[in-house]
Amino acid sequence: MAAQSTGTVAIANSFGFTEEHYDGPAGKGAGHMLASVKKSPFYPDGYYLHRSFWIGRNGLIEQHPQVVVAFLMAQQEAVAALTAMDAGAVSQLVKDYWKLDAAQGAKVVKDDVLFSRGWAWPTENDARAVLETSKFMAGNKVIDKPLQWSQVKDAFSRTAPLIRQAYERLGSKQSPSEFNRTDVADLRGRPVWEMDKWSDRS
Repeated sequence: MAAQSTGTVAIANSFGFTEEHYDGPAGKGAGHMLASVKKSPFYPDGYYLHRSFWIGRNGLIEQHPQVVVAFLMAQQEAVAALTAMDAGAVSQLVKDYWKLDAAQGAKVVKDDVLFSRGWAWPTENDARAVLETSKFMAGNKVIDKPLQWSQVKDAFSRTAPLIRQAYERLGSKQSPSEFNRTDVADLRGRPVWEMDKWSDRS
């Protein structure tokens, strides 16, 4: 959206839908699903898994675990509160940074997986996003080689017990079935504290 000021226009997005300037087999204008996205290994998320993560320093995690738990609880409470708000109003809380009006900002908020879920607990497919992104990065020579699944799981395992603590202290509000729903627009899976039951992606 910010690129519009330079004359750049969008015809499609990474979620697999057309944008305003599209005119082709799927139809004309925004909001049409492109047939090719259904062939993506990441459908219904889109052409790739849209995820972002907080990164913690190992020393902080080891020395101050309850600070990490408090942060995780605060994040979940914030996600729940913001999800209950109007998406445009949420975007205006950061309008100085995003520089988008409420209508444009609402689109960004609604596309964020945290707000579509209403919860912030990492799942198997969130971890898979890291694995798959590493393959793209290696292919583009940003990193030497893709990550191994064991490396990804090891990184997530450092905070998994703390994430579970935060989840339980907030009342374990999301049921096991919520993590494994398939009738939603994002790929989920078992939560990070059940990674012993994750698929083998070696």
